[in-house]
Amino acid sequence: MLPVIVGLRRLASAAGMLAVTGLLAACSGGSTAGGGAGGGSSKTGDASGPMGKASLKFDLTPGARSNPALVDPPKGFAYGRLYFSEDVGLTGPHDGATLGPSIEIQIDLTGGGPSANAWVSGPMTPQRYTFLGFFDVNGDGATTRNPATGDPATLPTTNQFDVKANQTTEATILFDLVFN
Repeated sequence: MLPVIVGLRRLASAAGMLAVTGLLAACSGGSTAGGGAGGGSSKTGDASGPMGKASLKFDLTPGARSNPALVDPPKGFAYGRLYFSEDVGLTGPHDGATLGPSIEIQIDLTGGGPSANAWVSGPMTPQRYTFLGFFDVNGDGATTRNPATGDPATLPTTNQFDVKANQTTEATILFDLVFN
C-alpha cells in the first residue's frame, strides 16, 4: 500500500511511505525505525516525583480542512498515542519507544475551530510529548486503528507540548494532512 499524502506531494515517495508506516505503527501501539516493528514499553510516569497532566483539544489545519480528499464531515473519533518527543523521529516512533497514554475521543469539528471537549490525561512524567494519530471521519477505524483514505492525520514533527510538574498543560492537537 503506497498512500499519497495530500498536501505533501513534494516529499519523495519513499519518505512518504516511511511517514505513513510510522503513523500506522503509532496508532496501533507499535513503533518503527527503518520499517521494523517493535513493541515499546508502556510508561506514563515515575510515581516518585511530582507529576503533571495534559488537556488536549483537537482541530484541523486550514490545509486539511479545505483539502478535497476530506469528503466526510469532520466528525468522529480521534485515535492516537502520546510519546516522549525524544522517542519520535521524522518517520514516527523509534523502535523501543516508550508508549505513553493511548487516546480515543469523540470530536466534532464541523463548526470550525477546536473541539469543544478535551481529552484529559492521568498523571504524567513532566517532559516533552508528541501526539501521533488520526481522525476517523468515515467510521472505519474503530477495529483497525488505522487511517483510511479521507481521514485527517498528524505528522510526527508537530503536536509537541511540555507537561510540567503540578500543572495541567493545555494544547490543541492539529491534524495536518488528509490521506488520499
